[in-house]
This record gives sequence, C-alpha cells and structure tokens, in this order.
Amino acid sequence: MLKKEEHLICVHITFHYNNKRLKILKKVCSDLLKISNKVYIFIHTNLVSRKKKILKSKKIKILYHSLKNQNPYFLSWRCRALMYKQKELFDVFIYMEDDINFKKKNFLYWLKNKNICIKESFNLGFLRVEKLGKSLLCSDQIKNVTHHTFINEKKFFILNNPYCGFWIYDRNEFLNFTKTKYWSFRWLYKTVSNVHLIREQSALGWNHEIMRRYKKTIVPSVRNVLDTSCYVPHLTNNYAKNPVGLFGVFKINELVNKKTFVYKYSLIYFLIENFKNYIYRLIRFNLKNFKKKIKNFE
Repeated sequence: MLKKEEHLICVHITFHYNNKRLKILKKVCSDLLKISNKVYIFIHTNLVSRKKKILKSKKIKILYHSLKNQNPYFLSWRCRALMYKQKELFDVFIYMEDDINFKKKNFLYWLKNKNICIKESFNLGFLRVEKLGKSLLCSDQIKNVTHHTFINEKKFFILNNPYCGFWIYDRNEFLNFTKTKYWSFRWLYKTVSNVHLIREQSALGWNHEIMRRYKKTIVPSVRNVLDTSCYVPHLTNNYAKNPVGLFGVFKINELVNKKTFVYKYSLIYFLIENFKNYIYRLIRFNLKNFKKKIKNFE
C-alpha cells in the first residue's frame, strides 16, 4: 500500500461565488494542502470573469463555468468531465462542497480503513459536524445508530445516512464508479413536488446502498464510541443555526444507542428499504416553497 505522502490527490470543489464564503474556502484549501505536498485542488466556480482572482497558489486551479439559462446547482456536476480525464493521473479522487473542512486526520482515517471496508462491500463513513455552543451536532443523521457489524473482529457502527457533503475514492473505486449510470446525469431524482436534489446527488457520489455498490455506510468503533476521526466540520453551521426537520438536531455524543444490534445483510431487507426510500421520495414536498405559496395566498 502506498504511504500517504506518495499519493497523488486531486480535490474538486464546487464554489458558487460569494464574497462572504471566500474566507471559508481559503481555510478549506489551506487544510487540504496540509495533507501532503501532492495535493492538487481544482475549484469550479460560476464566476464568469477571469479577472476576479479567488485564490493564488500553484496547486490551486480555478475553472470558470457559464450557467446561463441553467439551474445553478448543475455547477456541482461540471467537474466530472475533467475528473474523468484525470482518471489515470491521480491515485485519490475527492469531490466536495466548498464548506467541508476535510483535514489530514480525516485522510489518514480513510487510508487506514478504506481497504477492509471495500473488501467487504461497505462504504467507510464520515459525519459532517456543526457547532452549537459547546455541543457538536451531526448535520445529516435523523435516526439513532442502532446496529453494528464486525470486520476482522473490529466493530463498526452502521450509519443510516451516507451523505456527508463530499466523497473520496482510490483510483480503482473511482474507475468503477465512472462506468456506472450514477456517474452521469441519468442518476437525478425527480419527485412529484419537482425537488431535484441536483447538488446533493453529485456530493453523494456512489455511496448510497440503493446504488448496489455498498451494503451500508459504516464508522469504526473506538472503545465502543464513534471514531472521532470521521468528524468533518461543516464550517457554515447551516443546520445548527436553522434545523430542517430532524436534520441538524442530533448531538454527536447521543447518536449511537447504548445498546446496538448485529446487522445482517439480506436481499429482502434491501428491497424493503429501497421501497421505503422510493415512497419517501415520491411523497416528499419542498416545505420552503409550500410556506411561500401559503404566504403569497394570504
């Protein structure tokens, strides 16, 4: 296995230009470059004018995309053509949103655990965390962790939601990913309420179990609690400030139940969960738009 300093790493970041978020983007890039001296960052932005300089670094390249007459969230898919061209040039491929603070400890955690997870068809998970006073919240989990599994006698907790605002694959996984329909726009969900989830699906990558690549998303247990190296700060703290339903209300130290049960994969269980996800997507509605319509009606 290659050592961390031998990996050539490309990171593609989607950045909807906003002066207020530049400070956050700079911190994100600064911590990424600390992973090793072989990290190269590609920032994809909707800023058309090339005269506006975002960041200056030999290892950071800015790519400008015109989104005229298009949904602005399609910017999150624009990196994929370049990533595909880079498939033989890099060892590690990362896509992320512009407020994901992925650090060296997160990379070492991935490097340590990803092979044993892939071998058993599990996705190694990360948790986006946000600050609320002295508490840490997990942005994306809306259910407690109730199950665990063992790989090589090591305990892993099963996460209910694989989403974390980014994805990371080694070259082999990345090449296999590009051969699937999930790599292209054919993957887009469309619901009766016209919720497309364009941006989220790009950041989801290949991680959801309904894509049939991974059984579940798992996080290692350290002394029967979550391995904190899986925590990735969500620097905007969006959900901590404004929870959306159950998103952004779970304290990280209360996420795992005191008693968890052994997870057993079965096709029947998979089909039931897949059906439940389909029904959920079908009946989902956009609460914000619904509130706007009610307000306008009043």
